[in-house]
Amino acid sequence: MQMKQTFLFLTALCFLAYTNKAMAQSWSLNNGTLTVNDNTAFSTTPYPWVNNVNAVTKLVIGSGVTTVPNGVFNGCINLKTVTIADGTVTLVLSGSSGHFTNSPIETLYLGRDLDTGFYNDPNPFAENTSLKSVTVGNGVAAINGSSFYNCTGLQSLTMGSSLVSIGSSAFYGCSSLTGALFIPQGVKTIGDAAFQGCRALPSVTVPNSVNSIGNQAFNGCINLKTVTIADGTVTLVLSGSSGHFTNSPIETLYLGRDLVTGFYNDPNPFAENTSLKSVTIGQDVTTINSQSFYNCTGLSTVTSKNPNPPTTTNNNCFYDVYKTCKLYVPIGFLSKYNNANQPEWKKFYDNSNMIEGSPTGIEDIVANQLKIYPNPNKSNIYIKSELPIKKVEIYSLTGALLLFDNNFSEKISVSSLLKGTYLVKVYTDNGITVSKIVKE
Repeated sequence: MQMKQTFLFLTALCFLAYTNKAMAQSWSLNNGTLTVNDNTAFSTTPYPWVNNVNAVTKLVIGSGVTTVPNGVFNGCINLKTVTIADGTVTLVLSGSSGHFTNSPIETLYLGRDLDTGFYNDPNPFAENTSLKSVTVGNGVAAINGSSFYNCTGLQSLTMGSSLVSIGSSAFYGCSSLTGALFIPQGVKTIGDAAFQGCRALPSVTVPNSVNSIGNQAFNGCINLKTVTIADGTVTLVLSGSSGHFTNSPIETLYLGRDLVTGFYNDPNPFAENTSLKSVTIGQDVTTINSQSFYNCTGLSTVTSKNPNPPTTTNNNCFYDVYKTCKLYVPIGFLSKYNNANQPEWKKFYDNSNMIEGSPTGIEDIVANQLKIYPNPNKSNIYIKSELPIKKVEIYSLTGALLLFDNNFSEKISVSSLLKGTYLVKVYTDNGITVSKIVKE
């Protein structure tokens, strides 16, 4: 009997030692950084760092963590930085809310998708007014609805290359978000009110991978001056009846593809925008919808890049515009636009407002006088121009400035860049040219 009791006692000691070792390996707190490696760290309550919670300034949630209990990081009053490490397993934040309540996080790296299941918290950082910078990693496919709702202090946003969807109200009310917004190539849907009330945004670029933009997605962006809808052959759906760009005083628009006219969709989101001054219609556009630019009384130039006039038959797409607005058409194709079968385009000619070429001639001149090679490249890109080059800048597709040369001479090294596609801005005396390069 005594031998059996001794055996059980030793077994219990071994189990306790193993448990303590596993617990110790599952988390650590060093110099203010709390690192949680796996779910074992949450197996006992109170949580083992509870007595040092005020010392936590940085939190790292490792890829081995699959579930975070409700309220576990609530009240970390000095927590400024959160890193949710890259991983392939969706992270569950169990419970409806409160995972980071009263934790004034300023910087967030989101490396994986957050579970949206019932009784889970899909947007634990919403209404965190301390949040200033968000980076969404390349492994994230979806930014959940209301993820950063009313994060009024958010200034910087970087989105990863694997992103497919941006949920409804994801960045609603992020009134401090500044800098050009480049939606990453690969995104397919932008939800309702996704960027509504982003009052500081100056420009938005929508890639040709996007097939749907939700209602009021860019409503109330009161400093939005430039919108680019990239060239593409797939028709873009602006779902909902109206309001996608309401109260956004857009001045410059590049329209690179057709817009859907189906029921419950908005076929003319820029109509009656009196701030609009310049519209460029890409070569892939085949139809200008009814009343597309109706009463855009501030419009001074329309440039069509399509040698074949997009269909506009009797649809008032330029109502009250063609009398004062100049239409620029490709050289050699004026007769196609000045045609009885194209009455909307012909109105420009009848009012002496149809011109062959581009508004200043600069765009075509610069494009013809500029050569960037090799492309794709591995180390250096060379730029040749008949015009003096003032400076060169290289941006990510999300708008982050990565490289620049203010005293450019012949070439610029891109060896520090990861493989991928980038934008090159070349500044000359005649303006700015933007080209794409591929780093291998």
